[in-house]
Amino acid sequence: MTSRTATNAIAERAGKQYAAGVKRVFTDGRALRRTDQPGPRLRGPARSRRADGARCAPGRMLWLAALALAAAAPAGATTYYVDCTAAGDQGDGTSTATAWRTVGRVNGSVFKPGDSILFKRGCVWYESLYPPSAGTPDGPITFGAYGTGANPVISGANRLTAWTREAGRIWYARQPSEIWSQIWVNNRLGDKKAAKNQLVNEYDWWWDASTSRLYLYAPSDPDTLYTNPGVEAAQEAMAIYVGRDHIVFENLTAEKAAYANIAGGDPGDHVIVRNCLIQYGSRGIEVGSSDGPPYAGMEIHDNEVRYCRTTGISVIYKASNCKIYRNRVHDVDYTFPEDPAGGGWTGTIKIFDDTGTMDNIEIFENDCYESGPTPNDASGVGIWSDFVKPATSVQIHHNRVYNCRGGGIFIEAVKNHHVWANLVHNCGTNTVYDNEWTAAGIRVDTRETQKAVDNAIYNNTVYGGRAGILVASYSQGAGMEISRNLFKNNILLGQTEQALIAMLGGDNSPPYGIGNLYENNCFGPEFTGFIRWGSSSKSSYASWEKAYGGPTNSVQADPKLTNVDGGDFTLLASSPCVDAGTDVGLTFSTALLPGSLWPTRVLTGDQSKAGPRWEVGAYVFVPPSTFVPRKVIRSQQP
Repeated sequence: MTSRTATNAIAERAGKQYAAGVKRVFTDGRALRRTDQPGPRLRGPARSRRADGARCAPGRMLWLAALALAAAAPAGATTYYVDCTAAGDQGDGTSTATAWRTVGRVNGSVFKPGDSILFKRGCVWYESLYPPSAGTPDGPITFGAYGTGANPVISGANRLTAWTREAGRIWYARQPSEIWSQIWVNNRLGDKKAAKNQLVNEYDWWWDASTSRLYLYAPSDPDTLYTNPGVEAAQEAMAIYVGRDHIVFENLTAEKAAYANIAGGDPGDHVIVRNCLIQYGSRGIEVGSSDGPPYAGMEIHDNEVRYCRTTGISVIYKASNCKIYRNRVHDVDYTFPEDPAGGGWTGTIKIFDDTGTMDNIEIFENDCYESGPTPNDASGVGIWSDFVKPATSVQIHHNRVYNCRGGGIFIEAVKNHHVWANLVHNCGTNTVYDNEWTAAGIRVDTRETQKAVDNAIYNNTVYGGRAGILVASYSQGAGMEISRNLFKNNILLGQTEQALIAMLGGDNSPPYGIGNLYENNCFGPEFTGFIRWGSSSKSSYASWEKAYGGPTNSVQADPKLTNVDGGDFTLLASSPCVDAGTDVGLTFSTALLPGSLWPTRVLTGDQSKAGPRWEVGAYVFVPPSTFVPRKVIRSQQP
């Protein structure tokens, strides 16, 4: 098994390999390609097309939309238009009639704060976007869309055409450079093979470096068989490069880049990515690098991220005051067996930092699901924080995480993390490892010489999976510690093995860990071995509390959730979890309400106003006539 440390190192080396192909010289606002190394590049002439192949003149509504955008822009700002059906780049770009044709024209321009660059809906560009200018706090530069129809697509792929039959069902097309293991055939991932004689099924492919040919097994001519959108090969390292301050990306589709669809090792401050579709590729969004500068104020929200190999959204190294919210992230670990960055540890949302500088990160109201390809694979985490040790906190709250086979929420070798009011179900189902490696709905662990300390896990509802909560270390070196972590007001129900696993420090066994508190939780009805405490399993609350060293105020009964088979994890009026919790502070008082829909309509109520005591679990029970719900859209930190 490849370790998580090794996986991070592989991923970073891969990113640097791609990034080495770009010399970051912006004398004229253009990223220049080095000619001595492979990597991301701006191709010319650009190849662009309408998604439906049609040439459509703008109508009255398009003009009205354009005028509305212009009216909303800051004084002195200009709106530019990019249309893949335009005659060329000779126009000034300031009207739909004089629109530019290529992304390369955008990359080579200089923009002012407040400017907007709008791409025509329905168009696809096989070019990477490199914003050439920075905005200001009062005048961000916006890259968005105009017109009607599907989002404009910025693709990191190369469309392969002019196929020639070699023999039988083996076809080839010219592909002069390596493909980084990713071929899509009408958006279906191709199956890479090691040699031409292994091409025996549809979608099998092999690239011959000696002849610069890509071979594909297809029943008939791929030029006519595959047209929606065709055969595409990942070519550019990224589709959209994030590298300037005060930039907004909205209403775009970024797809099929070799490394990450939206990426930047030096992502700039106060960058916003919103209302975008990010799909197909090794990574959806990845920003930050170990040798890049600190960055702050990034917001990633209201996007759909899907069909990625390693991570959907990844914020790494030196980030501060960043928010990831209201995203729908799913189908991660989309099988790329030859991806050099893959290593079996993937997540829909991941943050990572081993520099000690990441701080004040908030992850909330996201819908994360379908991570990890098979029950026999160790990969597939929902939300994952690795090595992050903020001075203030990381907040993970009001998310729904489900069908993530490697685990729901995973905080590893971290401190000052607050994980609260999340709904996690049917996560942690893979069967690869046991004991301290057991897949779980919520996992807190550490390793080697690292510490997992001073974290708070409050008011979560975890249903299903092999284990509800796991607290452990899995390799013990000098200074390793898992201590002072607080577990309160959580519901753990429906696990197939243990509701709670606490061992190798999680069970307060010096020198590995002390001061971990487990209070006011509901582990459901007792069953044989439902709690693992240290080296032994406990089949009753009484035997566990004896080993624990005192009372835990646990709810020792079925929590009576409304309809778990139907996906309703709210509390019935008769639930013993109503008014059975403990007040853990104003910061954590907002609980989920019935009627919440992820990620667009997450409703919350105040625990401290709903009854004499807090509830156990993620939901608050309040008679509808006595409570007015509100939607959380801003930080809950004090």
